[in-house]
Amino acid sequence: MKTIIVGLIMTVLLTGLSSTNSSLKKGSMVSVHVVALKLNLGVNIDEFRDFYTKNAIPEFEKNFPGVREFFIKGIRGEDLGAVGVIYLFESESVRDKYFRDGGIDGIYTELGKACDEKNKTMNEKVAKFVASSSRKFTDWIIQ
Repeated sequence: MKTIIVGLIMTVLLTGLSSTNSSLKKGSMVSVHVVALKLNLGVNIDEFRDFYTKNAIPEFEKNFPGVREFFIKGIRGEDLGAVGVIYLFESESVRDKYFRDGGIDGIYTELGKACDEKNKTMNEKVAKFVASSSRKFTDWIIQ
């Protein structure tokens, strides 16, 4: 399982990062989130993915400097067919500026609350697609 996750991280990030200004550097932190989504009636995953990647991700990245976000889909292994996100932080200290307890689902710091408040309108738009969601995650430090 760990091999599959690491392989997925590397494939997605190396492909996606090759066309961006981001890179995996020693000390960078990757947070992999597998998300269980229940979409609202009449919404399909392709519509949600298109909206999320074109709207929610750019807004999040604007409001949380030092963090990149990537939408992912499981294509093999335990999470086949699942969706999720990868957050790429410049460092563990950048993550800790925004989030307590080491994770996106943890309690925001004061700065994180302020950044999320800027994201409030987008979060409301995302909620029009999603009836409910839950996630599991692991944070990884690039060695």
